[in-house]
Amino acid sequence: MKIVCIGGGPAGLYFSPLMKLQDPAHDITVVERNKPCDTFGWGVVFSDATMDNMRRCDPVTATRVELAFKHWDDIELHFKGELIRSGGHGFVGIGRKKLLNILQTRCEHLGVKLVFEDAIKLARLLGERQGAGAGAGAPPQPIPDLLARYQAMRNVDMLRLQNAAWNAMAWFEVCGQRFCDQLEAPQFMVSMLTRSQRISHENLRLRGAAWLGGCERWFARRAGVSVADGQPAPPPMFTPFAVRGLTLNNRVVVSPMAQYSAVDGLAGDCHLVHLGARALGGAPPRPASTGWRCTARTATCCRRSSRRTTGSTAASRPLMRCGSPAPSRPRAPT
Repeated sequence: MKIVCIGGGPAGLYFSPLMKLQDPAHDITVVERNKPCDTFGWGVVFSDATMDNMRRCDPVTATRVELAFKHWDDIELHFKGELIRSGGHGFVGIGRKKLLNILQTRCEHLGVKLVFEDAIKLARLLGERQGAGAGAGAPPQPIPDLLARYQAMRNVDMLRLQNAAWNAMAWFEVCGQRFCDQLEAPQFMVSMLTRSQRISHENLRLRGAAWLGGCERWFARRAGVSVADGQPAPPPMFTPFAVRGLTLNNRVVVSPMAQYSAVDGLAGDCHLVHLGARALGGAPPRPASTGWRCTARTATCCRRSSRRTTGSTAASRPLMRCGSPAPSRPRAPT
């Protein structure tokens, strides 16, 4: 197969040796308009999982990278005078220029042709491959069509990556007021580590069970739960939560289904039975326990004219204003 990689960054320089290892007969060219030593960026960070993949695909390149990188497991947080360290994350860092040089050397050793500082060559190669990508006897396919097929194949993985980056960006945009100003150090650390939503609470336990156990004991004691040192604490979701003068025995809120059985905007017997069943059953059902549980009531419109259906509840009737006597419940229509 004749392959041309447009751009001599880490992706093209790593892909090319992998293809050569699969079949040395592949004719592969990497075209880069800049110099071999040019780079735009400072460093590249890999996880331990990425290094495991590199060792499996190309042990030679992985060994050369390992000899040049710096490895660390811990993430330290200096926050409001406290130092918190979470371990088990596993990252390696290497200078971007050094990584490019390692990959360039590997390409040359395997017979990959590298073309630098040649924009004319790049344009000529692109022109020659306007009909590339077709099988034997099939009509040629334009490059835009090939790129569209490639994007469709990679779309789900791309969305996962972009979603994680978007979540992390959104976290940093409100970090100061929403997290730094309001959270204590252990809470802030957990929030920071899970900001992309690719790392869950239980993922943190796999990385550092002792550290997370300490955080859970701190959180449980702060919520009024007595937990001895070295003993497991209940998950944060199942610790008490105080709402003004009311203390709920956990932090789970059950959202009921819309009943669409209100009469003139007022809730009726169907709502009482449905919400009552959710309250009696607990949120979620647990062995005999005491304390209040939180059950959200059905969605209520601000005014009657904004109701989705005539059976939706509304909060604009005079009898439902704050301080008004509770109205008698109308019977639901049959």
